[in-house]
Amino acid sequence: MAYTSAILIFVLGFTAPASACVGARPMAMGGTFIAVSDDANATYWNPAGLTQVESPEFTYTPTIHNRDEYNYDDFVSLVTPINISKQNWGSLGLSFINTGYKDSAYDFDEHWYWLSYAKSLLGGLSVGVNLRYQDFDYKISPGWIVGGVSGPARSKDHTSAVDLSLLYRTAKFSLGILWQDLNEPGVELFSEKSKYISNLRPGIAFRPDDKTVLALDMYDATGETKNQAGSVAYDLRAGIERWFDLPEGTPTWLGNSFALRAGGYHFNRGNRAYTFGVGIKGPPDPEEKFLKNIEFDYTLMYWTDTAAGMDEFTHQIGLTFQF
Repeated sequence: MAYTSAILIFVLGFTAPASACVGARPMAMGGTFIAVSDDANATYWNPAGLTQVESPEFTYTPTIHNRDEYNYDDFVSLVTPINISKQNWGSLGLSFINTGYKDSAYDFDEHWYWLSYAKSLLGGLSVGVNLRYQDFDYKISPGWIVGGVSGPARSKDHTSAVDLSLLYRTAKFSLGILWQDLNEPGVELFSEKSKYISNLRPGIAFRPDDKTVLALDMYDATGETKNQAGSVAYDLRAGIERWFDLPEGTPTWLGNSFALRAGGYHFNRGNRAYTFGVGIKGPPDPEEKFLKNIEFDYTLMYWTDTAAGMDEFTHQIGLTFQF
């Protein structure tokens, strides 16, 4: 998510290692999920992809290391298809993001709450929309000056944002596009006005078989941030995921399949990240009718160029339930 503001750039631009995104599974694939978006993570990456989710899902991803250096601390999403009288009326999602940065100088908290809706059109094409509410709470500690503001001081604000997206999928290929913050919502903290910059994010995915996906995404494809400090214009991400069946006789609690994932996060820039991950899933009990599947994911991100005092590694875990 791109933004302009002296205050926000101070807090976000020099604290977080990158404009990182959410979800343990997508981030293990290098942050390439615009054209994949086939699970509850789709509410952030491409809500149009919710039409691929066939039953209710809940997912939670916490960042378990570098929480004050990574953009998003916690991501929660609950999604479901809307089936009434044997007819599908689309898909819905409810999501939440918690973000916080804190040191001796300041304490910054941001929360997102949003509703997602997706509908299949025809010929493999789906459309999606996000309606999002965001609140901000920024406190400057006594004895410190941040962005020209002397502490102790506190400022709050809130805003609303809209995302639109499309997904087109065939048996082997899928194309996705997310237009994030298309209304360019504004924020004012300590009398400093700022806005989130509209961000066009295209992606493509290729599935050579039903267990493998290769994906490529671009961030800010129209270059809206190219003249901004910390620009993320034309950032590229690439990733791969491969699922394997566990052998017969594997204990039920270990699931029935596992995945290996890898990727490159904005690999065309100096501060790139190499990402790796594993996933394991399966029904908790073959006789269980309520809980169909559980998936556990782990992600490791290695940042190649971090600021002094920042750790090179970020760890995330993810837990997804399918009902």
